[in-house]
Amino acid sequence: AANGTGHETPALELSDSHVVCRSHPKASSGVRELFLSLNGVDYGSTGVLYKYYSQLADLSLSPTGGLVGGGTLVTFIGHGFDAFFGALNDTLCRWGNATHSPVTAPVSIQPTTLICPTVAQPPGSVDVFIALNKIDYANLDLDFKYYVAPSFSSVSPTLGASSGGVRVTISGRGFLGFTEDASLGR
Repeated sequence: AANGTGHETPALELSDSHVVCRSHPKASSGVRELFLSLNGVDYGSTGVLYKYYSQLADLSLSPTGGLVGGGTLVTFIGHGFDAFFGALNDTLCRWGNATHSPVTAPVSIQPTTLICPTVAQPPGSVDVFIALNKIDYANLDLDFKYYVAPSFSSVSPTLGASSGGVRVTISGRGFLGFTEDASLGR
């Protein structure tokens, strides 16, 4: 079988209904027409265009943590999404390093950003992976920390000048579950 790069790759599986070949490992990014030969000489077009892409690398994510119930919208920032701009149907985010770890589909993909909602997970850190083709997950060296929502028992004082600057104390439990960017707002 030929994979449209001018390089041949041998069949891994061959039956009357399908042929399985690996894509060539030295192909440059871009779209190629796929050709198939059953005898190594006569190649016919499959009529299929196959897209080679550069695997994602050097990404960051924000925020780096969220509630155990899931639903936090995580923005991945970096390069490599431009080949898939607007193609949400083949991209998946995986929350954990096991092959059976839960996945979510992105809600947005732009040339330099991807936004995926988190899934529910127990407290702790999980590795995050992205597949641009639903199969090959990139090891991004990123992790996301799940934490339990804190409980609140009191706020003191409960009022202050509109010019701000009043020191406000919020009491409760569970504030150290995730402390990367604690802030008061809204």
